[in-house]
Amino acid sequence: MDFSSTYRFDTEFFDDDFTGRMSWNVFGKRILRAAARHAEERGFENIVRNGHTYLWVLSRMTIKAERMPRVMESGTITTWLSAAYRCFVERNFTINDQSGQETARVHTVWALIDATSRRPVNLSEATDDGLQSFVDSSKVISLPRPQRIDTDLMQEVGQREVCYSDLDKNGHLNSIRYIDYALDTFSLEYLKTHRPYGMEIAYCRESLWN
Repeated sequence: MDFSSTYRFDTEFFDDDFTGRMSWNVFGKRILRAAARHAEERGFENIVRNGHTYLWVLSRMTIKAERMPRVMESGTITTWLSAAYRCFVERNFTINDQSGQETARVHTVWALIDATSRRPVNLSEATDDGLQSFVDSSKVISLPRPQRIDTDLMQEVGQREVCYSDLDKNGHLNSIRYIDYALDTFSLEYLKTHRPYGMEIAYCRESLWN
C-alpha cells in the first residue's frame, strides 16, 4: 500500500486574488480536498462504528509557501499521515509546481470527534488499529509542528459574524475561512508590499452561525 497520494491541481480563472496568484482561500481548499481524497481512498474519511458517526476536524495547521501559482499554472499536492495517537493524526503536504519544484509545505493536526457530542474520540475506539497501518513516520518535512497559542497574550483586531456562506458540512465556520478573516484585517496598501509566506493556525473552538 502506498502511504501517500499525489493529486494534480490547476489554477483556473477566478482562483486568483488581486496579485494574479492563487488566493490563500483556494490554496487552503486544495489542501483540504487532498486530505479528504486521501482518507476516502483508504476508507477512513467517513467513520461510522457501533452506531456512532465520527468526524475529522482540523486542530492545528502550519503553512510555509515560497510562492503561489499563477492563473493557468498546474501543480501537484502530495499528502500522507506522519503520526497517529490518542484522538489525533498528523498529516503532511508538499506542493510542487508543474516543473516539479517544491513551492510549499504544510503540517496539520486533525482531531476525531463524535458527531453528536462534539467531544474527541480515541482512535482505537473508532478504528481497529488506530490508523497505525496508514502512517509513514519515516517521511518527514522540515517544518515545525504547530505550537499552542497563549490566548491571554492576544489582542482583538476586529470582529466578524459567521454567516451562511462561511459554513461547512459540519455546520461550523469552514477552517479556511479563518485565513480570510485574518488577511482581511490588513489594509490593501499593506498587502501590496507585503506577501504572506507562512501561517500558523490553532483552532481552539468551533465558531457557529448564530
